[in-house]
Amino acid sequence: MRNRNDDSLSLSPNTKLAGWIFLYPPHLPKPFGMLKISNSKAICFLQIIPAYIEEIMYAMRYSTESLIEKFAQFGIPDYVDLIRKNKCI
Repeated sequence: MRNRNDDSLSLSPNTKLAGWIFLYPPHLPKPFGMLKISNSKAICFLQIIPAYIEEIMYAMRYSTESLIEKFAQFGIPDYVDLIRKNKCI
């Protein structure tokens, strides 16, 4: 999901991060990603990772899994780092 702000591609003026990657928390077992509250309702727990537009385009072209592998290769943290390096330029 990318920012749709007409003024800029960034999420805010103090960063060039432009959107979010949504995924099940990769460090948790799959059963912990969903809480079934009834036969017809469940709550999904997702992790959001801020991303640069080039990273979002990479995920769209190759897959989100490929981008996550690239993040792991370069040690991208699970927390928001407004000044982290773009790994797809």
